[in-house]
This record gives sequence, C-alpha cells and structure tokens, in this order.
Amino acid sequence: MGNNHIVKSPFFMFCILCVVAISVVVLPTNSKIVFEDIYYSKNITYCFYTNENYAKNGVQVTDNGISKMIFCDYKDANKIKNSLNSIYGESICIKNVDKKDISNIYKKIKNTKVLQENFENMQVFYCYDTKLSKFVIVDGKKINTQIAVCSDSITIGYPIILGEY
Repeated sequence: MGNNHIVKSPFFMFCILCVVAISVVVLPTNSKIVFEDIYYSKNITYCFYTNENYAKNGVQVTDNGISKMIFCDYKDANKIKNSLNSIYGESICIKNVDKKDISNIYKKIKNTKVLQENFENMQVFYCYDTKLSKFVIVDGKKINTQIAVCSDSITIGYPIILGEY
C-alpha cells in the first residue's frame, strides 16, 4: 500500500515526465542513414520514402503514389533522417560512376545477392543482408537491398527502390 502512494505522488509523476522529456528532446538521436559507408566524391542524391511532408530549402519532395520521396544531398541525409518520424525506406543515386565504382558495388554484394535481372542498359540485383531489419518478399525470397547498375549511375534502395532508376 505504501508503494502505490509513491507512484501516485505528483512529485514522482513530475520526475518521470522530466526524464522522458529530456530523453526525447535533449539527448541526440543516433539514427544513421543506411548507406553511410558509401563514400564517393561524385554527385550523390539521397532519398527517403515516407508519408510526411518535409519543406526545407535544398530538399525536393515528390509523391510517387506509394509514398512521398524526399530527395537531398548526401551530406544532409543524417540531419534529415533524424527529423523524420516514419521512414519506409531509403535510397541513393550515384551519378557519373566509372568501372571502379561498379566493381566496388559488385564486391560488396557478392555474398548477399539473391536474384538478378538483366536488361538492355541495366542490371538489377536483389540482395539480402542480415544486418538490415526491413525486408520485402520478391519471388518468394527475402530482399532488403535492391541495386540498379546502369552505364553511368548506380541506384541502391533499402529495402527496395521506389523511385526511378
């Protein structure tokens, strides 16, 4: 009976509210972008798939009918991700790639490739990486990374690419 009195105490409730407020507002978020380990010196566009409207300078928002796509520079991606509440997926598009860039992508996906499609001007790889939590089912298999390799660009999506490639 004595313990219930402490829980109902206005001071105790105020202390809990303060701890929650400090945790949410003051402590920094450590939610990093999925493609953080890709460092290229070329033109990279990062994209988030969400249902949120996001109106900031330097950010383009497109509605593809499935979700809103927020496009930004790679250098701004972590900041934008931490300001969004719900993200369905992420993608990057690397323009002006060369053979070395493509070779590096092939090395990275070597052990995770599940399916592959070949088109006239593009190869699309469907991969599954156990370190990534989200996935979709494609052709009865778990997929959480889709990679479209063209002659001059690479688009990588998590769990899949929802935009153009």
